[in-house]
Amino acid sequence: MKRKLIKEAAEEIAGFMPFYFKYINPIIHKDEKYSLNENQIKLIMMLYLTESQTPTKLSIFMDMPKGSLTTIIDSLVDKGFITKKEDINDRRKKKISITEKGKGFVAYKTNDSLLKFNDLFQNFKEDSLERIIIGFRELSQNLKLSN
Repeated sequence: MKRKLIKEAAEEIAGFMPFYFKYINPIIHKDEKYSLNENQIKLIMMLYLTESQTPTKLSIFMDMPKGSLTTIIDSLVDKGFITKKEDINDRRKKKISITEKGKGFVAYKTNDSLLKFNDLFQNFKEDSLERIIIGFRELSQNLKLSN
């Protein structure tokens, strides 16, 4: 029985992905105001949640080679969204941190995304939205437990 449910869940997720990429991904990972790309936005959002990280940890979190990550970090430092400083405990390590400008971007992006989600979900029925929320909440809680 569980195997059948797992297969059905996998099929539903696969069926959902085209809609995710068409409707949701652009809301979360595109930016017109600051001209940031998806990986730049992800990095800023991650640093907002964690305050600061080493490039090694960011590379793991973002599933990205350090060389590619260095390019993103340098571009965001140049734009003033993040800083890169030596770790006071180990000069070989660098600490990547979000700046006030980066925090301002997160506030802007959060508000902008909310407005766009409002447009997207405006015509959904309330009971449908409630079930969607419960489903995502349940999925998030179970994924946290599996980690």
